[in-house]
Amino acid sequence: MRLVVFDMDGTLIDSVALIVETVAAAFGSVGEAVPDERTIRSISGLTLNIALQRLAPGADADRLELLTARYRNEYVARRQGREVLFPGALAALDRLRANPNTVLAIGTGKALRSARRVLASHGIEEYFSSIQTPDDNPSKPHPQMILSAIAAAGGTARETVMIGDTNHDMEMARAAGVPAIGVAWGYHPPAELLAAGADLVLDQFDQLDAAIKTLLE
Repeated sequence: MRLVVFDMDGTLIDSVALIVETVAAAFGSVGEAVPDERTIRSISGLTLNIALQRLAPGADADRLELLTARYRNEYVARRQGREVLFPGALAALDRLRANPNTVLAIGTGKALRSARRVLASHGIEEYFSSIQTPDDNPSKPHPQMILSAIAAAGGTARETVMIGDTNHDMEMARAAGVPAIGVAWGYHPPAELLAAGADLVLDQFDQLDAAIKTLLE
């Protein structure tokens, strides 16, 4: 068996502009200093409350609660038609799913309800054996999302690979003892992915099948 665990935002879903815009709008609406784009990109993949704490380190609990509510409201107002799959993502998932020895899973910083909504909007929720989120696991880079996906699939670490676009994904994979494949089209640049422990970094989805075979076979 091969278990392939995918991150969502920045890996399968092209949400970079949407999230950068949403953070800027939420912070601006309450008079909080708006982080620059590089800083916003750096927190992708983290659980929302942890991400906002890093973006507004001086904010107290009430301020963070307000920022969280504003972020969620701004995201809902802007998300329509903007959570699209990256080119080649669906074809890559279809190829992997066609292999009877391959099991797919999700490991994302999104809430479970949000992750299911996005996957269902593309008709691919049923592609995944489990959807691991902060609802039931610690935030990345803690390894529990991957360990939970392995347990749900009945697999082992040596049969598992993580696919993601941030150093949080790469560090999570390392902590779980599984190889990691970075993608160059997401939130963090290739150099950061490699420094965080990526075994390989891909430029396009067409390279994914060969990369998985290299690491797991």
